[in-house]
Amino acid sequence: MRWSHVLVAAIFVLAVAACSSAPTSSGPDGGGGSSQGAPASQAAPPSQGGGGGGGGDVDEIFNGLIPPNSTETSKTTIGGAISATYTSTDSVESLVSHYGSAISNTGMEVFSTSTAQGSTSWLFGEEAGSSFGGSVTVAPDTGGGGASQIIVIITGE
Repeated sequence: MRWSHVLVAAIFVLAVAACSSAPTSSGPDGGGGSSQGAPASQAAPPSQGGGGGGGGDVDEIFNGLIPPNSTETSKTTIGGAISATYTSTDSVESLVSHYGSAISNTGMEVFSTSTAQGSTSWLFGEEAGSSFGGSVTVAPDTGGGGASQIIVIITGE
């Protein structure tokens, strides 16, 4: 798998999330991406195809990983990649439990799970050697509002 794609996307999203909670804009040419600030509840529902969802459909996998009880705070689509941040009224523990099964329900294989300072991250992909995959990070809200923050990144060709 081209982990460099996932790592670059993860660094990009973390930088965007650290700089602002406002929706991000497209690239300088205005044509490379899009931004949205709609609540997650308005997003298209994920396909529930019995867990075999990995077929290179970035939007389908992304929709399957939208966190419950959440509001989208930023979303950027660049080429074959989507990155978004959310806040959720669910606890970190509840979201960790949710993503324990949600990732596999999309047909993706979890390659790595890490926990540090109250945050949990999953690195996943379609299969070894594939450039289709992503990451999800769940963390406590640093603003003290009691909500959880979620970053979802999906890359594909």
